[in-house]
Amino acid sequence: MTGVWNEGEVRVRFKKRAAELEARLPALKGRGGDGAAMRALHDESLAKLVVYRAVLDGTVLRTREEMLGTLAVLRRNPPSSAEALEPAAFADVVRQFVDALVGQYRH
Repeated sequence: MTGVWNEGEVRVRFKKRAAELEARLPALKGRGGDGAAMRALHDESLAKLVVYRAVLDGTVLRTREEMLGTLAVLRRNPPSSAEALEPAAFADVVRQFVDALVGQYRH
């Protein structure tokens, strides 16, 4: 995603994705008893939501550099979540999504 940085566009995209994930989580959590694949899908969605919420907070999206800096911090110190169904693996799931976002938004 190179080119001119547009905070408004990125914010709208991230808010939309966060809302979609938030709407999906209860159903995924309810299917957590269906096996490891469903628990992993729930935690992947939760990790994405946690990351989106972190970058939507405050002025993080003002510039590409600020967002990438925040993502670097999240990668070093991934947030945990009491909602995670596989808490031991949650940090790695957060890191994988952070890496994907960095790859998408780096110059």
